[in-house]
Order: sequence, then C-alpha cells, then structure tokens
Amino acid sequence: MSANFNSTITLTKTTLWQVSCNYRSARLTPQGRSFGNFVLNTGVRQDLFRKKVSLTLTVTDIFKTLRQKTKFNSLYLKQNSFGKRDSRIIYLGISYRFGKTIKKSDEEKLQFDDAL
Repeated sequence: MSANFNSTITLTKTTLWQVSCNYRSARLTPQGRSFGNFVLNTGVRQDLFRKKVSLTLTVTDIFKTLRQKTKFNSLYLKQNSFGKRDSRIIYLGISYRFGKTIKKSDEEKLQFDDAL
C-alpha cells in the first residue's frame, strides 16, 4: 500500500500553507522484502507588495523518518541494506518578480525532494 496526502490551505489572500506526506508500506519482493517508509513536509509562502515579492519557508522530512531498508535472500545472495540521509532541510527563499505579473493559477504549489 502507498498513500499520498497533499493539502494547500489559503490562510489569507497573501499567505499559503502546504502540507505533503507520503507513506509506503512494507512489501514482499521475489527475493526478499522492502520495509515501509514515511515522510512529512510543509511549507509557507507569504506574498508582499502586491505579489511582487514572495517569502517562502519550507521544511522537508519534519520527523526525520525518511529511510530505506531492504532485505534480499536468494540462493547466492543474502543482503540487508539500510539507507538514510540527512534529509531534514529548512529552506528560506525570497523571490522578486520583475515586470508585469502573469497569473498562472490560483495556487502555486511548493515542491519537495523526497528521493533517497
């Protein structure tokens, strides 16, 4: 089983909050098994000066749970693999829009990197 949850909440006309979480359960493979993993990310964007300036704050892997564990067991190979990275990243960004603002959509989504 795998589940993805994304929610974008407009707090005010100029403030956007987004939460994203991914869960993948343990699963059997022909040679062994892959264990489950979970990650939760969040971000806030504040538009200023008639949307000419945006401040963005994002936090990835809030609970530091992103890891990958697999176990292989075949006739010629027995292997336990565990992968973990220092995936908690806090990002603060400032963007300034030059010229005329072109409206793309009602919500611009924040992007997170969940790859191991």
